[in-house]
Amino acid sequence: MVKREEPEGDFELEDLEQFRGEKDQKYSHEASIQKAINRVLETGSKEMSEGWWDFKKDPSSREYLEKKWHPDSREEFISSVKMLRDILVAEIESNKETLDALKEIEDEIDSRYKFWIESEEECYQKMSRVIKEKSLHQRGGLIQNEFWHKNWTAEKIELYRDMSREIFRLLARVKHFRTMDVEA
Repeated sequence: MVKREEPEGDFELEDLEQFRGEKDQKYSHEASIQKAINRVLETGSKEMSEGWWDFKKDPSSREYLEKKWHPDSREEFISSVKMLRDILVAEIESNKETLDALKEIEDEIDSRYKFWIESEEECYQKMSRVIKEKSLHQRGGLIQNEFWHKNWTAEKIELYRDMSREIFRLLARVKHFRTMDVEA
């Protein structure tokens, strides 16, 4: 176990200016919304693929020179939709139509997740003891790269696309798109 050494005495900051933003820089809810919208559009327009490691080996020594992680674009998209929903929480809560639609989608996400967990569990219970012992089953969770996980992930992406469409409908209703500046 590595022991951490704590600094003795009081903690003191020497130059607070380096931790502050520019004086005229202010929080803009509209700018945050626009950044989140752009992120949803950017991540949603990519090919949806799981993350993977890219290894580069030295041909002569066969040692790894570089190891690079390529993020799971499906999870990036889902996270960007969640963030947009979180930024728009006040607008969503003040619009009953959108609030009800998003609640319905969230309930469907929970329902479908439970369905895939139960489906996997049912299949696992039907396996012979030998196959179970060889299985990488994670009780209470979906096996990565297996039938259940792939189907659940495909459904989850579609449900989050539904959620993003509802959020864009809300933004159109509150006329967000008419007031934003578009850069060429």
